[in-house]
Amino acid sequence: MLTSIGRAAVRRITTTTTRLSPALSQLLSHNVAGQTVAIRAFSVSTWTRLPAAKATSKKTTEAAAPRKAAAKKTTKATATDAEVKPKPKSKPKAKKPKAKKPKAKKPKTDAPKTRKPRAKKPLTPEAQEKHEIRQLKKWSLFNRAPGLPGSAWILFNAQNTEHGLSDLGTNSKELAAKYKNISPSEREALEATVQSNRVTNEANYKAWVESYPVERIYLANKARRKLARKLDQRINSIRDDRLPKFGGHAFSAFVKDKNTGNSLNNISEAMKAVSAEWKALTDAERQSYKDSVAADSARYSIEIKEIREKAKALIQEMKAEEEAKDAAKRAVTAAKAAKYRADKKAEAQAEAELESK
Repeated sequence: MLTSIGRAAVRRITTTTTRLSPALSQLLSHNVAGQTVAIRAFSVSTWTRLPAAKATSKKTTEAAAPRKAAAKKTTKATATDAEVKPKPKSKPKAKKPKAKKPKAKKPKTDAPKTRKPRAKKPLTPEAQEKHEIRQLKKWSLFNRAPGLPGSAWILFNAQNTEHGLSDLGTNSKELAAKYKNISPSEREALEATVQSNRVTNEANYKAWVESYPVERIYLANKARRKLARKLDQRINSIRDDRLPKFGGHAFSAFVKDKNTGNSLNNISEAMKAVSAEWKALTDAERQSYKDSVAADSARYSIEIKEIREKAKALIQEMKAEEEAKDAAKRAVTAAKAAKYRADKKAEAQAEAELESK
């Protein structure tokens, strides 16, 4: 039989536990060999029972409900925002620059650096016009020395200028009055000096012309004609007997033939008379003049062709000389620069040696 304490324990277990195994219930209801089985009951407090767990789950579900609602609201809001705002395009990732390998330094040399020639800028039309005029003046041979006075009045002015009358602007009236009042012997002396000056000037002019080859005089006259058209001025050509002369046309040969014995002083009347005679000639008479002009024209074309070929060769030669002069100037400049660099290097070495000491 169970004691009172055992029975109380059994009642407690039966009230607190929901289900017992059959073996355990059998042990509790019977004695085994007159011995009592002491079983410790494990009770569960009321707040840890199943109904309490359900209450806590309700609270957690109630607390989680507003969170779900808030989550739904936020998802709706984000959905509407996504509908309004377009998604930003993803920017392409910038490629990282590859690290450049350091180049090996070249050993320094004392040789001068060869620089590339600078590219020339294109000239404006005005600058191009000025350049062409300078080149034409260069080819026109304006380097002839001035001649001696070729008239009595110019000689008189030169003589009086040497005697102290230097201001011709203010003293022109005095010079003119003095020139009118000179004696006949003084005038004859001036004329004699002028004639001597003309002969000297002609000899000097011929010597100056012949100091150049005939093709150079041909190029100078060609440049003078172009320059006269550009400047709209009258520029005299260089007189050279070595240049071939064009015979002209048949009428010019006829005029030249008729003027040999013509004593008419008025040129206009002489030309009218010659043109009337030319019109009166027959075709056979005109043919003789045409034949003479044709032969002269053939001679002129042969001679001028030869001079033009020489002129082309002379242009190439003069260009080569100019390029050689420019190259020599560049060489001198490079030599000066190399000497300057060498001197600077020597000074730097000397200063370094003094500092090391």
